[in-house]
Amino acid sequence: MKKAFIISSVILILLFLAAYFVKPGAEGMKIPLRPDSQQENTAALCRQIEEAEKKYNADCQELLSEFLPDLEKRTAPDFEKADRAVPGVVKELCSFKVCVKLCCKAVKDKIKGTHDFMDAYTAAMDAPIIRPCVHANLVASDMLQNLQLRLKERHARYLTDLATICSNDASDVKLPPKDLEKLQNCLETVAGTVQTTYLKKVMAGIGTAFEVVFIRESCGYIVKLFAKPVAKICASAGAAGICAAADGPLPLGDIAGALISIGGLSWTVWDIYDVMYVMPKKLNAELRNGIASTKAKLLEESRKQAEKIVQAYRESGCRINQELKEQLK
Repeated sequence: MKKAFIISSVILILLFLAAYFVKPGAEGMKIPLRPDSQQENTAALCRQIEEAEKKYNADCQELLSEFLPDLEKRTAPDFEKADRAVPGVVKELCSFKVCVKLCCKAVKDKIKGTHDFMDAYTAAMDAPIIRPCVHANLVASDMLQNLQLRLKERHARYLTDLATICSNDASDVKLPPKDLEKLQNCLETVAGTVQTTYLKKVMAGIGTAFEVVFIRESCGYIVKLFAKPVAKICASAGAAGICAAADGPLPLGDIAGALISIGGLSWTVWDIYDVMYVMPKKLNAELRNGIASTKAKLLEESRKQAEKIVQAYRESGCRINQELKEQLK
């Protein structure tokens, strides 16, 4: 009996201790509840996916931040070159002989519907002003292409990071092989889809043709300066002779005296002199303002295009993140 009593007492004491240790809120040593390892590993996996996306987004933003000042630095020499060329171009176009020639071409354009004035004006601007501006556009286009390439490489590395996270080699993550295989299949499918949806369309605007608009605008302004002599010539009987002069070389020697023999132009010599003295200041301002506005527009359009490309890549990363999380629910 005594032995049975002792055994019963020991059992009661053990039961009491067990109840004490698992009692919520009790002080002293406690036996911890067993965690849900599946849920814990899923949460850890989600955190790793989020960290990968956060790092990916930060790298994309850094590439954009580097692009903008570098773009301005690399295109500045071309626009500075064009701006330095303005005085020489203005001096050439405002010389008496060239003004006469332009007047003849403007008459021919009005009578025959040609574009000789614009062609001659553009030819004078081509090497010193137009080409540097167009080259700046090519520089910007190349930089956008390079930005896209660097983002593409970073996107590929992001996919590699996610593939590692969703594999059996991922540290601190132990999910069933079937679940990991499901994640990997999802990653492959979604990666292909988002590249088609987000990434291909962003390249549409890169490398588009660049038009130096201010050249055409300044040409239109100069045509207006010649309106008075052109109107006089077109109303005279010698317009045909002026059209012929527009296609050939002007007489050498005493240019003012020789002009008297070219149809109705003898009546408009002083009007051309007026154009010569009005045009330099106006043309200088038109060209310099045009170069500055072209530079500003190129930088702004390139900035928008760069932001569009980066945003597309970030949206791609976000979509992949969301799809993977959906698979983990």
